[in-house]
Amino acid sequence: MLGVTLSVALAYLTGIVTRTVEAAQLTTMPGMMIALLASGVLLPASLMPPGVIRVLELLPFYPMVELITLGLTGADMTGTAYDFAGSFGAAAFPLTVLAIWTVLAVVALRRWMRWEPRR
Repeated sequence: MLGVTLSVALAYLTGIVTRTVEAAQLTTMPGMMIALLASGVLLPASLMPPGVIRVLELLPFYPMVELITLGLTGADMTGTAYDFAGSFGAAAFPLTVLAIWTVLAVVALRRWMRWEPRR
């Protein structure tokens, strides 16, 4: 649910810089490409150096994919397997990072989003 909330908040935030319908694909594409590259979906985390993984763990979409992978396979993105009880401990850090990003996105949305139609 945090991932969905974060994604929706970030989608609404792109509306701040998007002036027309035609510009929507130009304003969202850089963010989507960065999110795909930094989430471990296009380039597996097992191929990345540990220093890069530490940076990616602090970005918004890597923890989302990490939690999905942990829930489906019982292993994290680097391939370390956990038992049922251990998976809760492994999920604590990604959940915390995702919660912080979600709170920041919602606060930014409430601060800068104009809810009135533009004229």
